Amino acid sequence: CWSGDTAGGSFGFPTWRDNPQFLLWPGAAGWVTVTLTQEQPQRPDSRGLSPLTYITVAVLRGCGLKRAIEFTKGVLMAEAPCAQETSVQVTVLLEQRCRSTGGDPYVVIPATLWPARERGFLLSVEPALEPGIPWDLPPEKVSGDGLLLLEPVDPRTDWVR
Repeated sequence: CWSGDTAGGSFGFPTWRDNPQFLLWPGAAGWVTVTLTQEQPQRPDSRGLSPLTYITVAVLRGCGLKRAIEFTKGVLMAEAPCAQETSVQVTVLLEQRCRSTGGDPYVVIPATLWPARERGFLLSVEPALEPGIPWDLPPEKVSGDGLLLLEPVDPRTDWVR
């Protein structure tokens, strides 16, 4: 969830680095859809405004097992348009990255438009079977590292703050 120091806001704010970040290890090359769904607040807004906040999600090239600290064209793989919706998603073509064979994982960063917007969220990643573009999945990739592995950045291997 985004709360306290982890509610960093979108990529136009220097605090975006504080958002939760997740390492993504695709077990095979192919198209992947990343979906971010925000939790609905318990109480509706007393002013009649939408209870939803603006959200986005980005996929970046990783830098080892650490959180991303730069957001540039060379690092950005894909970003969902920021929207005041329950869910946003982005589909991106990724190369294989397995823990067992090495290679830096991708980094997935969910964000709200503004910093300090506290809210729970659900992040999901799944193969995107687009017409005419096969998902290259050898049988050995179904086991072992799995098809798609998504895990939070481990504070023990992260940059020193």
